[in-house]
Parts: sequence; C-alpha cells; structure tokens
Amino acid sequence: MSETLGYGLFEVFTQEWKDRTPIHVINDDRVIVRSVQDHLSRLLNARQGVLSHLPDYGLPDITEVYADLPYTVGDLRIALEDCIKKYEPRIAHVEVVSLPDDRAKGVVILEIRATLLNGRKTRYTTYLKSEGDAKVLQGSDHG
Repeated sequence: MSETLGYGLFEVFTQEWKDRTPIHVINDDRVIVRSVQDHLSRLLNARQGVLSHLPDYGLPDITEVYADLPYTVGDLRIALEDCIKKYEPRIAHVEVVSLPDDRAKGVVILEIRATLLNGRKTRYTTYLKSEGDAKVLQGSDHG
C-alpha cells in the first residue's frame, strides 16, 4: 500500500496530525496506524446528533453511561464497536474489549483490536472519562 493511501482527509487538508505534528514526520508503514488513531480520537470525542447529516456519528452521551455503571459498560463497548465499523473503513475485524479500569476516578478503559486493510493487526487503548473526553493511544500489534 502506498503511504499516501494511509492518510485521512483531515491530514491531507491540514498537513498535520491531530496533535499538530506535521504529517511528513512519519513517512513509513506507521502512517495508516497513526491516521486511524487520529480519526478514532475524533470519532470517539464526537457525540451523536451533533452532525445533522450523520446523526449517528460519534458516541452517545457519555454522562448517561456513567450514571448507570457498571451495567452500561457492555452497551458502551457495543456502541463503540458499531460506530467504528461504520465510520472507519480502513480497519476490519473490529473487536472492543473491556480492560481493568478506574471507575473511582471516572475512567473506563476499552481496547480496540482490529486488522488494518493492509493485513497488519493493531490495537488502540481508549480511555473514556466521565466528563466525556476520549483519549485514544496506539498499542502494540497483537497476534
């Protein structure tokens, strides 16, 4: 796969990663991994209903999820998986699993396991905070 095919729309327009690093800093097979990470961060920080033309883009209101913990973690996991499958076409075989979390501090941790379209398996650890923020970190490859 050509490296230019790994960039997402935001990177092409802005010539920057989400953290404002110029995209040319990464110019190997990590491009798609980083680009997917950036898009997942945007996707999981969006709330459903904000985009009128894509009403199901993003996650439901996280504060409602936290009100019903621990019973809603499974629902959140399914919502995350469905959202990713629909709005991130560069990955397949998406599985979202719960990791030990710190609910006392208002953090639910989920791991996104997926296969990139180039066949590379990867994972992203997602920290969902009770105030609604989602932090997505790229993890190591998994077998």
